[in-house]
Amino acid sequence: MQGLNLILRLAWLKTALHSSFGQVDYRVTGPFLAALEVIRRGMWNFYRLENEHLKNAGKFRAVKMYLALV
Repeated sequence: MQGLNLILRLAWLKTALHSSFGQVDYRVTGPFLAALEVIRRGMWNFYRLENEHLKNAGKFRAVKMYLALV
């Protein structure tokens, strides 16, 4: 997982610096690198949600919701 994260972060860095892949135009690689960033963020959101579930499952911690009455 850490290796994949490193590769996806390097892809993001390539996007942030607007550098090109040799003769390939940025308009071609941009959408591909953006899709990789979406995948990376989705992966970390999944792990974050899983961690919250594991911490909360045994404690049955309730979430307080406040509703505003109109």
